[in-house]
Amino acid sequence: MDAIAGSEAELRDVNVIRARLEELGFYVRLYSLDVVSWIHSECYVNGIKCVPIPPTVGGDVEGVLTQDIEGCGDKVLISSTTSFPDNIWNIYNMALERGARAVIFYDYYPSRFRKIVVSGVWSYGYNHRSRPGIPAVHIRLEDGARLVRRMVGKRIQISSAARIKPSRGISVEGLIGGKKQGSILVAAHHDRWFNSYRDNMVAVKTLLEIAFQIYRMGGALHDIRLVSFTAEEFGDPNMPAWYWGYGSRVYAREIDAEEILLAIVIDTAFRKPIRVSTTSPDHLTALLESVPLDARLEGYGHPYTDAPSLWGAGIPTITLHNLEDLYPIYHTDLDIEDQQPGFTKILGRELYIGLRNLEPTAVKGERILGDLKERVPYEIFREIERSLNKNTAYELIRCINRHTMKPIYFGSYRELYRDMHVDPLPYSIAYRASLERAREEIRIPGEELVLYSGEGEKESGKIYRAMRAAAEEILSCLTSSPP
Repeated sequence: MDAIAGSEAELRDVNVIRARLEELGFYVRLYSLDVVSWIHSECYVNGIKCVPIPPTVGGDVEGVLTQDIEGCGDKVLISSTTSFPDNIWNIYNMALERGARAVIFYDYYPSRFRKIVVSGVWSYGYNHRSRPGIPAVHIRLEDGARLVRRMVGKRIQISSAARIKPSRGISVEGLIGGKKQGSILVAAHHDRWFNSYRDNMVAVKTLLEIAFQIYRMGGALHDIRLVSFTAEEFGDPNMPAWYWGYGSRVYAREIDAEEILLAIVIDTAFRKPIRVSTTSPDHLTALLESVPLDARLEGYGHPYTDAPSLWGAGIPTITLHNLEDLYPIYHTDLDIEDQQPGFTKILGRELYIGLRNLEPTAVKGERILGDLKERVPYEIFREIERSLNKNTAYELIRCINRHTMKPIYFGSYRELYRDMHVDPLPYSIAYRASLERAREEIRIPGEELVLYSGEGEKESGKIYRAMRAAAEEILSCLTSSPP
């Protein structure tokens, strides 16, 4: 069963999380927000059970079945998913663009149903509204193989019931006081497709284990905030192409972000080694010095989680995940609670040990400075380095997070198997690409800002000036930072 933002299932989960936090002595606050809730019921393709693809609307569609995506105009396209689940988005957009009546996806792996959000636009922009204009459904691999074998070139009928309605989602925050000012935030999300234990009830259980460890062993140096977000998977009433992370975006706007010293986001962390992406390598080093966390560093922050909402507010962020390990059962009905008992207890205890005496403001910034030195021209780096005579490395890290830490995308949205990355100064990547005469575009998704158009050295001057302007944003931020 789905437990999406604004549903009765979500409310039941919220009540369980709230009751447990209160039982363990936390002060609990609920953040209620407007969401859109996508709901569905029956779905059949020629009598074969299916699930609609969110947030497409239901209805009855009939047409000739084809496998030819180039010639799918006025027909029903049937297509396999791939080993990279988000390719569903690309295939759907191409079918919509070519005038298909509907799309039937069958899975790359057997015996599972899957839900991947589609938007109908070639963008991940915050200001680009989704337009999923034709129905799309998902069936199991074995059913898809049968339809391909028997029904291509023949008329087929889809009957699905799905709709979008306004509702209210709820994020839950538990707070317990520490010895010093400032707080450390540990976040998960509780909304999910199907039962989705690994995405992301495993993280909610880890939050509650941290709460139990604090109750059992005492508090921490700083306040601890445990937050479970609504509407991570879907739910923004504006229906933007960047459809995820809405609950955390609202939360980041409503709180005093300066009061949060560090954030840890847990999303799909279900096995060891845990993959770790961070917007502050120095904070990760400090955390790992006090806890034997079996972790594999994956680079800078993870864009497909709630982390961008937090680092965009200036909060240094560490994301724990195993997303790539999850792909075969990602957003499927096979993601159930069947893993080795005790994982969340161990992870919750390890994180509590790492956080209880952590002083986020004490980091020296050696790793972020070393990385910037390799990325930017020397004279720009020297300006940043000189600013540390008056400011701390921690303030520098916050300024980089707030102003220049961005997701980046190489190439075209139309190409399959493409993924976002994150960089503390994306213009440095674009500048290097221009000098090397790379052909791929480089953009910042969300903002949909094209940094480099693939035209080589003639763009280098413009990009260099933009890089200097970005560095000046960091310096200006440092100047205005509180002493």
